[in-house]
Amino acid sequence: MNFFTHFKVMLATWSLINKESPSFIGGAFFLATSRLFQLAAFFLPLKILILVSSDVKPSYIQMLPFDFGLNEAVVIFSCLVPIVYIMYIVCGVISRRSLDYSQSIFIENSAIPSKDKKANKLKKMHGHIGKAASEFILISLSMLLVLMVSISTALILLLMMIITIAAMFKIAIFMKDTDRTHYFKLHRKQCIEYATSANFILVFVVILTQVMYLGMGVIVAIYVLLISRMLFQALQRYCIELMYIDVDLLGSNMR
Repeated sequence: MNFFTHFKVMLATWSLINKESPSFIGGAFFLATSRLFQLAAFFLPLKILILVSSDVKPSYIQMLPFDFGLNEAVVIFSCLVPIVYIMYIVCGVISRRSLDYSQSIFIENSAIPSKDKKANKLKKMHGHIGKAASEFILISLSMLLVLMVSISTALILLLMMIITIAAMFKIAIFMKDTDRTHYFKLHRKQCIEYATSANFILVFVVILTQVMYLGMGVIVAIYVLLISRMLFQALQRYCIELMYIDVDLLGSNMR
């Protein structure tokens, strides 16, 4: 099964589960949003340190309809740090409750006794399906955030993701846990982790080139670098979650 065929099955699965319980897609969305707030909570202190060290008011502040100085900007960004961190926790809590509720509906509608071993397997699979949906949402949001500041970088990231996930479907995702890759004798998780991590090095080279020769600002470069790191980590987790989703078992219980 290739990526596109598998992705169609996943879309159908997400849609069916969400029809049974709309809290499913909400839980997946809040989990993805929680990760975005987590990244923002890390990015904002870096932004504040750069503002303080540069002693120059950023140009984008001058574009705002109201004017404030560098010190005010530092205070505002500093106040945003705890707010963003609280939102990270709140979104995580909402996500957990929403996905747990969706799981209970999912098992109830499967008509399988709760003490049956198959029910336990479906519970675990629902968790993997929810996480996979969340990672897909996070990948989509990350691409959108990069697209807002650099179309060329977004296109490069998209190409790198397509190549990576196609290779993982061919090499790692459908391997057995006891199997190893041909050349380096890697476990399937190692293969996915190393492949997605290698992309981050290529992204760094692309961003460095844009900073040196194409006029990309340092703040934008750090922003794109952090978003790209989050994107490929989400891609890594998405591929790993797919290893634990039994499409055939899902199909037999959701018809």
